[in-house]
Amino acid sequence: FAEIRLGEERLDSSVSPRLKSDLVMLHSEGCVNMLLDLSAVSYIDSSGLSALLVGNRLCAGSGGKVVLTGLTPFVTGLLQISRLDSLLQVAPDLQAARQEFSVQ
Repeated sequence: FAEIRLGEERLDSSVSPRLKSDLVMLHSEGCVNMLLDLSAVSYIDSSGLSALLVGNRLCAGSGGKVVLTGLTPFVTGLLQISRLDSLLQVAPDLQAARQEFSVQ
């Protein structure tokens, strides 16, 4: 699996196109499992959510998965309000996220 730590504080329209591109590139190289550490991210807008969904769709379509970890209260709340918390897999911490891939 690929472990990606986002270093940006904001996952918005200035950052999300690059993230989408990176996720698509990783997938095209054969990576179907991705761990996204969002601990540095305090704000996400709709374009950021879209980037996460693109990664999730690509991986799920290939029999893999995306696991998010390090969510701030704002990000957690946004996922809940948008009901994406039922679609995107979230682990409480980095160790738990890594374990999601070791059981496959």
